[in-house]
Amino acid sequence: MENLENLKNLWKSQKDLANIDPREIQQRVKTEHLKMLLVNVLLTLAMGSSLVMIIMIMIQFTDRSWLFYSSLGLMGLLLLLFMIGMWGGVSLSKSSALENPSLYLTKQLKKIKIRRYMLAYGTPAFLFLMYLSFMLFLADVLKGAHPLFHTMTYIFVIGFFVFMGIFARYRSQKSLASNQEIQNKLIGWLKDLQNP
Repeated sequence: MENLENLKNLWKSQKDLANIDPREIQQRVKTEHLKMLLVNVLLTLAMGSSLVMIIMIMIQFTDRSWLFYSSLGLMGLLLLLFMIGMWGGVSLSKSSALENPSLYLTKQLKKIKIRRYMLAYGTPAFLFLMYLSFMLFLADVLKGAHPLFHTMTYIFVIGFFVFMGIFARYRSQKSLASNQEIQNKLIGWLKDLQNP
């Protein structure tokens, strides 16, 4: 019972918080956090398995040109950097909005900014650089192939990356809007806490 009184006093010492419910803050952030964790785990599994395949291909084919190895190396590096960026936008600590509300909100705002940056700039840059690495890869792999096969392969790869770009933009816009709404609400709550 004493803990509850201490928490109430902590909140009251920061501001009269009649219009702010810390449980609402924590629940909303927790829901979004769980969604991000699920997406990140699935993408990490997919990208991790792709990274393993890239390494296996590099080990298996030892007599290829520099285009082959540099394109696969770039693909692997891009996958690794993208995974790091994705996980940078997810908080893995067990902080609570009830313990230190201002610090909790500040941490959540930093994570949202990272996610917004990854969605707005990281994903398009990733797709463009991955497209370039595939073009380098195809330049080596398709040496000596029939021109029709060459053309069909390039059309398929370009079409795939155009589709992925459109799909990623659509998904990013939805996620950016959702993140903006959460960010605005968190900023409002933080201002309410800091301005008595």
